[in-house]
Parts: sequence; C-alpha cells; structure tokens
Amino acid sequence: MPKCIFTVLFFAILFISSCKKEQNTTTESPLSKGNWQLQWIDIKDQNFVDEQGRTLQIRGINVRVDGLFDVEHADGRIANEVVPKIRLSDIEGIASMGFNVLRLPINWSGYEPERNQVNQQYIDRIKEVVGWCKQVGIYVQIDWHYDAYSKEIGEDGAPYWAVLPTIFPRVQGILDFNQLFLLRANPFCFQAYNSFFTNKNGIRDEFLDAWTDIINQFKDDNTVIGFEPMNEPIAYAAGISDANFMKFYEDCSDRMRAIDSKHSLWLEPDAIRNFLNSSPLPSQPFKDKKVVYCPHYYPNLTQGANYTNVADWKRIMETPMNRITQEANAWYAPVCMNEWGINPTTAAGKSYVIAMREMAEDRYIHNAFWLWKEPIPGTSGSDGNWGFYNHVSGNDNWTERTAEKKEFAVPYVMAVPGAIVKHRFNLQTNILTCEFARNLSIANPIIYIPENWFPTGFAVFVNGNKVNYEKDNFNRVGIEWNPKIKGDVIIEVKPN
Repeated sequence: MPKCIFTVLFFAILFISSCKKEQNTTTESPLSKGNWQLQWIDIKDQNFVDEQGRTLQIRGINVRVDGLFDVEHADGRIANEVVPKIRLSDIEGIASMGFNVLRLPINWSGYEPERNQVNQQYIDRIKEVVGWCKQVGIYVQIDWHYDAYSKEIGEDGAPYWAVLPTIFPRVQGILDFNQLFLLRANPFCFQAYNSFFTNKNGIRDEFLDAWTDIINQFKDDNTVIGFEPMNEPIAYAAGISDANFMKFYEDCSDRMRAIDSKHSLWLEPDAIRNFLNSSPLPSQPFKDKKVVYCPHYYPNLTQGANYTNVADWKRIMETPMNRITQEANAWYAPVCMNEWGINPTTAAGKSYVIAMREMAEDRYIHNAFWLWKEPIPGTSGSDGNWGFYNHVSGNDNWTERTAEKKEFAVPYVMAVPGAIVKHRFNLQTNILTCEFARNLSIANPIIYIPENWFPTGFAVFVNGNKVNYEKDNFNRVGIEWNPKIKGDVIIEVKPN
C-alpha cells in the first residue's frame, strides 16, 4: 500500500474514533474502575462511604423472595399469602430502575423450622439471591423479618417452637391488610414478643445463634451492606422497657463484632413509632459505630392521608420527616427509611412518591421502597396490591406497571466525592441538578440516568462544562472527572 494512502487512512480512523468519543457512546464492556462497582461500605460522620471515599445515596427496594419469605404451613393450612417467584431477571429489572440496595427479608422459621435443625437449603437460597445481586451490582441488606412475630400467629417471623405461650390460635391464609392489622394487636402476639425479649426457654439466645450464623456466612462478602436483627419489633406494647429492648440490640452488636468488623448494623426503633411518628431520643449514641438507624414511615396508613397533590403530602410530612432526622442525629447514624410505600397506580400514590422522594433528598434520608411485587389481595395496604406489577392470577402471572416504573425511576446521583448540598430532578424540565462539597477523594461521581426520561439523549455538565461519560447496562453512568476541582461542584444532566 502506498505510504500516502496509509497516512490518509490512519488520520481518517483517528478522526472517526475522536468523533465517537465526543458522542458519548455507551459501552457494553464490564464495569471499569471509573464506573459503578460494589465495594466495602463504611459508616463515617453519618454517611455511607465507599472504599474510594465517595458518599452514597441509597435508593433501596424491598423484595419478598420465594423460598425465603416463609409463610407456608407444613400441617396443611393454607399459606398466609402468595410469595412471588423471583428470578435473576427481577434482579436485573431492579438494577435497571436505579435501585442500589435490595432489602432482603428472611425468616427465622425458614432458617430453623425445628429447634437445632438448620435448613441448609434456606441458606443456599439466600446465597443464590446475593449472588444474583453481585452479578448486577446491587448491595443486599439482610433483614430478619417479623410481621406480628410469626407465621403461626401473624404473617411471618419466628418458628412454631419459638412462639410462647404454646397455646394460641394458629392462623392460616390468605391474609389481607385488615386481617394482618388485627393480628399485630393480638394479645398472643404481645405475649410472644415478651417471651422472646425476656428469653423464656432460652429462645432469644437461640435467635442470637441464628443471627451469628448468617453473619458468619457473609462476613467476607461486600455485596452485603449490612444486617438487621428484627423488622418492626414490638417491645413496648409487650411490656418490655426501652433499656431491655436496647440490651437486645447491644447483644446483637456484640455477637456481630466478635466475627465481623466490616458490615453495618441496621436497627429499627420499636414499631409503635409507625403510629406515633416519633421514637424516644437516646441520651447518647449507640455503642456500635457502624450502626444505621432505619425507621419506617407510612403516613398513608397511619394518618389516613390520601392526597392527590404533592404540596398536601409535603405539608403533613414536614414535622415527621424532621423528627426522623432528629432521631438519626441523636443516634449519630445515617438514616435509611427502610420501608415506605403506597399503591403507585393511584393518583394519591403518584403524588406521594414525588413528595417523599423530594423530602428525603432535602434531608439526606436514604430509603427503601416497599415493595417490588405484591400479590392479590396483598397485606401492605387497603388500596390494592402494591409494587410495580399487577398480579393477574396464580403465583407466576404478572404484568409490568410500565408507567409507574418510569415515574418512579428518575435520574439521581448515586455516589460523589463529597457531601451533597442540594439534589433534585426537575420533572418539568427533565434536568437533574446536584451540588456537593468536595472531599479529598479523587474518584469520579456515578449517576443513574435512565434513557426513558431522555428520548433525544442527554448531556452531562460539571460546573457548566460538558463532560464525557461511560454508561453500563443498568443506566449507571461514570463521568469524566477532574480530581483537582475544589470547593462546591454542580453536576447537571440535561436533555439534548
């Protein structure tokens, strides 16, 4: 080939490559170091911080998983509810919606159905789901879930042998929201919690063994972000003092730290907070420095709120949301609202989702939405089945709520080298704006940018300057970054 032709071809190829780079094309290659990847997450100054020094915003989702959410009865009674079959495709869909933490409810009854007989298949199923999350880059928060203490007297939780007193009316399904609400106030439920916290027949010690075992199974896995010992604990109504309740959490911490110094400990206040919108302020921070404070908040359930505009939702949530922040500060812990939710197909649901997201952003409250999939009739609320799928019939027949998914999954900044000052996605202009104060980390920001909000494409700007980016298969974008930038930084994502 003549030298002149070779030279022309060389510069032509160089020009084409340069043009492609300027077009911000995405990549199908595995995530690079500059993009989103699972890392060990530490707790520093009430923030979630990755190994590269970036602070994270947690947008989580609760998922009831078949084989783990244990509501079936071995004696022939009807199961308390239908649990969706969850596959890898669900986990991929969760990642595509921008969720970066999956709160995984597990049950003591599934782990240890008979005393001192651990179900290895149950542990293997947990590992399978955690493995799926690792594949797609989602953290897992392992939650020992209880609803009215046990599937024997409520919805899920403790095994039959750990329900004391032994004489109680045993329930069967299929339960709805109103039935479960009554079961939570059942005197046998209160007695069972009292027996647990006072360690009758050694059942609290037995749980601590189970708690320790699951931690031991995952102590070296950074896919797991942390462990939670009890969902919606009922202590005060069961006659347990705050000191004894906190002693249980201290025991959980001691057991955990004896084998695991890396993962965070996620602790809920007493479930009465769900109704009072307030919990006692501790006189001093919790002893464990890697603790996450994780209350639930359901104004649509406990206050009967049913507004169809964002302003009214914000008005009634102002004081409770400020109180959540106050409580987290007293704990000196990051706060993750581990449950909030509504039927997203209703007019009230659509405005509630916007109000909750914006109020949480303004207070830097991390959160996990309840729920991914819920069957009919559902136990979450009286306004129909929740989640992002319609349950048609049977266990495995679901249709996607496409519009609700789009409305929920808006762009946001997942990780930044600094502390977020302001954050908002404008639903009228489709512009995401994030201002943050730089820290010493040189790592680049990561942004979740779903394409369905930008039909003509988008551009990313840092302090007014357009930058290149690399996008993975789950809408997570690593942007070009100058680590020498100092002071406050403004990131914008705008439609083309």
